[in-house]
Amino acid sequence: MLRSVAQFGMIAAALTLVWCFLSCFGIFKAVSGSMEPLLPTQSYGIYNKLKYGVSTYNAIPFLPFPHPPKYLFRWSHPERGEAVAFSMIERFAFSGITERSIYLKRVIGMPGETVELRSDSTYINNRYLDEPYAVVDGESPTDVPDLFPIHKRHTLQHYGPFVVPKAGLTLDLSEPAALRSWSTVLTEDGAVIDLDKGTIDGSVRTSYTFRHDFYFVLGDNRHNSLDSRWFGPIQENCVVAKLIWP
Repeated sequence: MLRSVAQFGMIAAALTLVWCFLSCFGIFKAVSGSMEPLLPTQSYGIYNKLKYGVSTYNAIPFLPFPHPPKYLFRWSHPERGEAVAFSMIERFAFSGITERSIYLKRVIGMPGETVELRSDSTYINNRYLDEPYAVVDGESPTDVPDLFPIHKRHTLQHYGPFVVPKAGLTLDLSEPAALRSWSTVLTEDGAVIDLDKGTIDGSVRTSYTFRHDFYFVLGDNRHNSLDSRWFGPIQENCVVAKLIWP
């Protein structure tokens, strides 16, 4: 009897340790070269799920988490230059990925800032940003689908100026195709979008006021990265962890 109780206690303790580890840390496998040289293809990294607080993503590690995640407790926010893990609904149909996944990119633009890429150099609010982690070797691809937002004309090397959404900022949607371009981003902000009817939360609008802060993220390997230039900014609650190794 005592032996059975002891075995049960050891199993319970082991499961508790596993739950604690999975609630606090995650392992990321780089399936592309977008974060090279920091994370080469097929290499692994470890991220801290509790860096910014406790969210539904790390509170229920064994269950599918709702999207977008929600923070139950928050004690910090992402900072520029941090490599972060985030949850995202697939926003670029050409990739063939349809499931919600965890991605890893670097925070470049903070809420409310204006981001611009000029010949692969990054400017924030018209000031040059020194990026020792960024790699821009090789030719930039030219045969790329429309970048975000699709009703604007951008290239990978010359992107923006783009204003990163923040809570209270009003977005102009009067241009043709603007609502379709922004539809998934607005959905992650909590809006109900009906593209067939052209409505937001049940009414036709030519503008939209954001409810959450967003971040503009880029891969370190600028010519080989699917990032905010492709899928747009990331809602604050979708940023669920910070890379801590390597």
